[in-house]
Amino acid sequence: RQQIELRLKHEALHDALTNLPNRVYLESRANLALEEARQRQDTVALFLLDLDRFKEVNDTLGHHAGDDLLIQFADRMSALMRPGDVMARLAGDEFAIFTEASESEGACHDVAGGLARLVLREISRPLHVGEHEIEVTASVGVALCPWQADNVIDLIRNADAAMYHAKRAGRSCHVFYS
Repeated sequence: RQQIELRLKHEALHDALTNLPNRVYLESRANLALEEARQRQDTVALFLLDLDRFKEVNDTLGHHAGDDLLIQFADRMSALMRPGDVMARLAGDEFAIFTEASESEGACHDVAGGLARLVLREISRPLHVGEHEIEVTASVGVALCPWQADNVIDLIRNADAAMYHAKRAGRSCHVFYS
């Protein structure tokens, strides 16, 4: 009975395909981290990543290939995470990374920028799906707390706005500025 309860709890908080935490887990963990960061006067950063042209993979190679690509992408990005960072699959081909950064806004920008460069470098390495080598690109939006949001909902909304700005501008990454 206890194992069943643990399995159900895990399933409620994790994505079935990638086994990454889901939106519910991310929001819960981010709420706790924001409280702790406020007390320490630290900052946090939220990255939203959306794979570009993912629909083309599903349409040309099939959904199994798309699923394989998502699993490989999740594994590759998870390997970059530091202890305490949370990578989650929010939906479809949209992922989030939540990280506690640093004390000052400038240092937070440096940490966020460094992680963004690391993520984009990893994304640029091709993935292998069956016989196909697929080059993946992504649009990344970043929001920092407390400067650009003081709660999880605003942090996600602002990172989402930054991600769509990056996508429209044809750039890989954009940091939200209010």
